[in-house]
Amino acid sequence: MFKKLGFAFVLLLTCFLWLGSGGSVSAAGCGTVYIDNDDPNHRNIHTGGWSHKYDSTAVNSYRGDHRILSTGINGGYGWSSYVTCTDDYYVDVYLYNIKFNNPRAVYYAGNRDWGVNQNNAPAGWGRIGFATGAKYYPTFVQVKTNPTSSTLSTFTGADGIRLVQPSFTQSFAANSLSFLSETDSGLKDQIHSKMLNSIDNFENVKGSFNYWSKPAGFNYSVDYMVKTGNNPSSIVKIIENGEDVIESSYDGKSNVILFNDKKEYSKKNIKPNNEFRDKEKKQLGVSPKNRYLLGNNKEKIYLYKSDYTNMNAAKDSLFPQEIALGYLEDYSQWEIVDDSTKYAGVEAVLIEGTFNEYYAAKHQASTFKLWVHKDTGVLLNLEEYDSDMELVSGLATQDIKFNDKLNNANFHLETPPGFKKRAK
Repeated sequence: MFKKLGFAFVLLLTCFLWLGSGGSVSAAGCGTVYIDNDDPNHRNIHTGGWSHKYDSTAVNSYRGDHRILSTGINGGYGWSSYVTCTDDYYVDVYLYNIKFNNPRAVYYAGNRDWGVNQNNAPAGWGRIGFATGAKYYPTFVQVKTNPTSSTLSTFTGADGIRLVQPSFTQSFAANSLSFLSETDSGLKDQIHSKMLNSIDNFENVKGSFNYWSKPAGFNYSVDYMVKTGNNPSSIVKIIENGEDVIESSYDGKSNVILFNDKKEYSKKNIKPNNEFRDKEKKQLGVSPKNRYLLGNNKEKIYLYKSDYTNMNAAKDSLFPQEIALGYLEDYSQWEIVDDSTKYAGVEAVLIEGTFNEYYAAKHQASTFKLWVHKDTGVLLNLEEYDSDMELVSGLATQDIKFNDKLNNANFHLETPPGFKKRAK
């Protein structure tokens, strides 16, 4: 009875927060807990009509099955643990199925949310972030489709998740148990490191880019202005067919998102956590090896770094973690063909590579080219080609300017008259 009441309380609380085989349980909280979709040992809830699919192997789906939903439907899928993570915990998500291709999926847990590009995420467990524990209700994680007209043809996936509550040092064990197969002490390692840590390599940046994919079926542009440091801020517009369909802002206090096509808004208070950022930065370091962790069961875990600027869709260029973690994992499959080129008026490094089997099937592409800003690791241009050398996907920066003076820059959006708070 108490479990049912606790679960009902989580669902009610989640509504107000906008949309968050078991493991061992420690006295400190949840320990390590595995929760699958449709898990008989825990609870799941979903809205929008998620299809239940089965795989012939357990590789492409955790425990052989998954849930999937057209991103054109405003839906959510939730995992609820019957134990409570009373302390801060890490959230791992299993992304391996080639049908999961929503570039703007959003995960929620506790008081936090993370945007994950499911289309570009590497195959396996991704440690997407940490959330604050709670004392009085079971731990809840949710993924939302976050639809706009541009993503109508994409699909959002929901598979296994894992809640991990070890010590910080154990979770980010620098230079130990890394599965990165090959490294290079020269320019390869340097540019890989810069892409993984690009958010730490500029003070501010403003610009725009276009992002599209024929196989995944999306095409949109992004205008952005982002400031890092001790007072992180951002203002971002997602543009489709000449219209600002989504606008987001973060002023260091609150994150406001306007869904202009639906005349809806969301608002969430988020205070900068400089102490955690410093700790995370110290523990992760800058070496690429530190972002590829081999778990206790020899499973691959890709470690994501926090986006403390809340830059929304701008991260696919400014903080391209999924591409850096996945495309560049195998150093034998890519080369730097030009270390002194230019793109969009700034110094760049040109990388050419071959996709592994997973990305080749998912992106319907064989090879890729990346133009990466030499000083920061920001992705300036991406081109993906199929076996006939036809360009099938790309990201192209229109303009970009680093570390400019942002005098009187406004990083706060006001809610327009007539907008309603978005249903959770």
